[in-house]
Amino acid sequence: MGPFAFEWDKKTAEQKKGVLNLVRFAIPRNVYGSAHFDYAVAAITELYKNRDKIPKVKISRGATLRLRHFQTGLQPIYG
Repeated sequence: MGPFAFEWDKKTAEQKKGVLNLVRFAIPRNVYGSAHFDYAVAAITELYKNRDKIPKVKISRGATLRLRHFQTGLQPIYG
């Protein structure tokens, strides 16, 4: 779970400074082969290279849900 699960959007700028925003990428290695890993690495690399083109999002529904990281609706913000 990342900061979004813990109401990142409700924290002040000062509170956000100490929070790492990381993504956990877990793959069961007994199911996937090296070709799968190569594909995943290539896809993540492209996302990273084009990260400035990925729009920010805002919460469109479910902001107050307890497990909102599973159930919230997000809407892209363009511009």
